[in-house]
Amino acid sequence: MVIYSNNTGRSLSDAIKITGATSHFETVDAEYRYLARRYGKKDNDYVIKEQHLICDKGRHYDILKIRLKDDEKLTIFFDITESYDKFVIYPQ
Repeated sequence: MVIYSNNTGRSLSDAIKITGATSHFETVDAEYRYLARRYGKKDNDYVIKEQHLICDKGRHYDILKIRLKDDEKLTIFFDITESYDKFVIYPQ
């Protein structure tokens, strides 16, 4: 079962931690479910303008930049370290 932290997601230090995902795909789905619950229907109430992954101090973050229907622009940070470390194959 996927669990979200109570963080706001408005900064790297307050990123929403996603835990309990059984695959990388479930983690991505969890991000989109979070956005839908918070902001409404994708491509109607909000549009994803950019998405990228960063690593900072050993943690992995998915960063989504969205534009809301009223043209407000937001950046949402997800801490995906748990699933990233489980499902990414590191070179030897």
